[in-house]
Amino acid sequence: MSPPLSLSRERAGLLGLIAALAWAQLSSGAGLWGPVLLAAWSGWRVWRQAQPLARMVLVLVSAWLLNRMLLLEWQVWPLIMLLPILLTLLVFWRWDRPRVLEVMRMGRLRARHAALGVLVGLISSGVLLLWMRGFAPDLRVQAGLMPAWPVMALLAVILGFALLNSWLEEVIYRGMVQGGLAEAALPLSIVLLVQALAFAAAHYAGGVPNGWLGVGLTLLYGLALGGLRVWSGGLAAAFTAHVTTDVCIGTVLAFPAIRMEIMS
Repeated sequence: MSPPLSLSRERAGLLGLIAALAWAQLSSGAGLWGPVLLAAWSGWRVWRQAQPLARMVLVLVSAWLLNRMLLLEWQVWPLIMLLPILLTLLVFWRWDRPRVLEVMRMGRLRARHAALGVLVGLISSGVLLLWMRGFAPDLRVQAGLMPAWPVMALLAVILGFALLNSWLEEVIYRGMVQGGLAEAALPLSIVLLVQALAFAAAHYAGGVPNGWLGVGLTLLYGLALGGLRVWSGGLAAAFTAHVTTDVCIGTVLAFPAIRMEIMS
């Protein structure tokens, strides 16, 4: 039995919005007009009859594209993610506060959730180190975000980076994107794959790992994080895994000697 026409329109529009978000991560300059046009078409299809989380994704993608096109000097971490997500949450805090709380809901972190989250984070950290060892990627731009501070201060910076980056990406991809896809009653396999593809595309240019191999590795990582979100019923397990991995990334970026030892 096929879904109602309104639901089919919503699904198509939502998938188009997520595709526009992923496409924008792979584009720059005039190439951003493609994602803009796709987002405009998709937004027109979903706005009137969409579920609340689909509308939230629309606002997020619109804010993201406006940020990319108009605020060129702010295309650095964390502003490239922080501004769109804060605007989206502020808009919906007034309109639909329960949905805002839903996309940020951590849920209960039971011991088994925490253990598997840490395990996933450690495995992904090991894969990252192998990628660095095997391909010696140029991470000077990413490392340049870390200040040249004393060791104890750098450890605090690494933890702050891991917590903030993990929160931003989990709320966007597992909270809003995955939540919107689930709310549209798409099959779980499609939900997990689409959110992971969008998450992976965000790492193509400036992520760790990056490039097309980085996209492939991050796709697998995103599938694991999405699975943790479904299994635990909240963001806590995926957030735990993400923080574990980002502490590894932050350590490598903050300490040149460690980076050189891994890549030598």
